[in-house]
Order: sequence, then C-alpha cells, then structure tokens
Amino acid sequence: MGRFHIMGRNHCMLHLKGDTIVYPLPDDKLLDEYEEFWQVQFPEDYRAFLKQYNGVQVVENAIPTARNTWALVRFFCALNEPDQSESGCYDLMVVESPIEDFLTDDEDADPVKYAPIGEVFGGCFLCLDYHKGPKNPGVCILDVENSGEFEPVTYPVAKSFSEFLSLLKIPEDLSGLPADYVEKQMAQPHLIEFATQAAQPAKQEGWKWPWQR
Repeated sequence: MGRFHIMGRNHCMLHLKGDTIVYPLPDDKLLDEYEEFWQVQFPEDYRAFLKQYNGVQVVENAIPTARNTWALVRFFCALNEPDQSESGCYDLMVVESPIEDFLTDDEDADPVKYAPIGEVFGGCFLCLDYHKGPKNPGVCILDVENSGEFEPVTYPVAKSFSEFLSLLKIPEDLSGLPADYVEKQMAQPHLIEFATQAAQPAKQEGWKWPWQR
C-alpha cells in the first residue's frame, strides 16, 4: 500500500473497491449519449474515471462540507442495457428518472442544472453542478428531502470532480462501528490505489492522469 493518512484531508491515495466496479465499462459513445440526453458536457476527469471505475465504491467515503460531513455510498454507473444488469438501478439515467423535477429550478429549461453521479447516505445525491452553464461543472450534494418541485436544495462541495476526489477521507467519527473498522476496510481484497489530485506532481507537457496512461 502507498502512504495513507486515516484522518485529515491531505491523504495521497483513495482506495477503490475493485470488486464493486460495474461491467461492461462504458465507452465514449455511451457517455456522449448521456451528455446529449442531459444537454451538458461531462468534464474529462469524470469521463476518464467513469470509463475505468464504473459505479465503484470507495473506502474513503466521508465528504466534508461547511454544513456537514456526508457519506458517499457509491458512484453511479453507465450501462448500455441497465435492465440486463444487477446494477441497473444505479445507472445514471435510471437514477435520474424519479428525481428529474429536482434537477433544475426552471420547468421550461432543457439542460439539467444538477446531474446525479453518486448516492449519498440519507436519500441525497452527489451531483455535477451545472447551474452556471453546461460546461465546467462543480460538485454539490442535492438534498432531495428538503427540495421542492423545481426548487432544488444543494450544498456546494468542490469546484471540480478532481478536487472532490481529493477531499474524500475516512470518517473521523467511527462511533457505532467496530474498533477494527478501518483495518478491515483496508484489508479487503481487490483494493485499487487511486492517486488523488493532491498527490499529483505539477503538470508538465505530456503529463497524464494515472488512469489515462
């Protein structure tokens, strides 16, 4: 294992649960269809992550915000035939359907303002935040319980998907969990080390993210 900080925001690695990745992995053609459906543009870092770690769960699942610390349950996946997969209920478009009235504050607008990309504990959703436009989204949490029809309640998390990944950490409050919770999480088979933005050197010509090499 690489260097790992249990507490704090300066850890170098996320640990992805490789056995939760949903196959088949999506290709650019499928992701283009999702973009066309929502009339937005996925950022390149999110596209690359989804193409390799479709629907994955992470060990470091705490999302710190100014309001609260949230728990990421899993990322959603992209599937050509969600009705043929056991994970089809986590497909981006399948998830979108029952909450579509919460994804914009304009009933007459076609592009969504919030694209759900993950499940957050407590009936909330991790979203790409397009309220400023269809490109270069930030990341926010959509609080469905406190939202109304075309009156979404959201909490900002990060300015980009890469920044969001760098914020994820092991929960600081482990009360109610077994004393060896962290050790068991880290001892799971099929863990994949993923270098967050904070662990990357300064970008130089020809530099690529680890999953793009």
